[in-house]
Amino acid sequence: MNRRNRGIIMISALLAAALLLAGCGSSAQPATSAPAAQTKGAGSQTTQKQTEAVSSLAAETQEQTETAALTEAQGETWSEPGGEAASEEPGNEAPSSLVIYFSRMGNTDFPSDVDAVSSASLVTDEGVVKGNAELLAEWIAEAAGTETYEILTADKYPESYNDTIDLAKQEQNQGKRPELANHLEHPEALKEIWLVLPNWWGNLPMPLYTFLEEYDFSGAVIHLLVTHGGSGFSGMQDTIRGLQPNAALGKTLKIYHSDTAEAEDQVKAWVRE
Repeated sequence: MNRRNRGIIMISALLAAALLLAGCGSSAQPATSAPAAQTKGAGSQTTQKQTEAVSSLAAETQEQTETAALTEAQGETWSEPGGEAASEEPGNEAPSSLVIYFSRMGNTDFPSDVDAVSSASLVTDEGVVKGNAELLAEWIAEAAGTETYEILTADKYPESYNDTIDLAKQEQNQGKRPELANHLEHPEALKEIWLVLPNWWGNLPMPLYTFLEEYDFSGAVIHLLVTHGGSGFSGMQDTIRGLQPNAALGKTLKIYHSDTAEAEDQVKAWVRE
């Protein structure tokens, strides 16, 4: 029962009590032989005070009832005694779609004057040097209306491209799972994932194994975009299916690494198709 209904019932009970008290006061007989006029006056005075007290309580209850009704009309949730009021804060919902990418740029301590021309995995976008996967992820996010998330490793990769690919080969041969420096907050909320990564030695970069083994994306659709130097997907679709057997593999696209800077229209059309 809400406060408004309780208030109405209380008012009804109080008014009934007032009427009863008033009736009792007017019909009561004096217990002594005091003059009739004196007895009548005392009885009327008592009844008047009782009536005023009841009326005051009724007015107070009516005011509380109206306040509760107004609050309910404004959308506030009231609870029964002993319960908790339900409340939700807007704007705190976890995203259901996310662009997740792995790039050398975020996983290497490059000098501030790094030259994109010196590395096959970097590109210049409006004067800013970015990783190929980073730029592609930004375009996907724009087209899909979502955000980006970069997979970061605890240990950085070498600045030299050749040293990086040598280390990547060593990690692959050892079946290493590099430690990650960041982690998803609400992976269970994701229903659509845009996964962007480079082809390293005909395989996923080993940090992707760490990432995909850490989470269960059951029920989600994983779209795959791969940058490569001639090896294409190299069977990555089957690898991802094996790591995420309860997720569905969606659309796939491969971009030759040197074509990244000119691929914006192609990538956005792929997202929207």
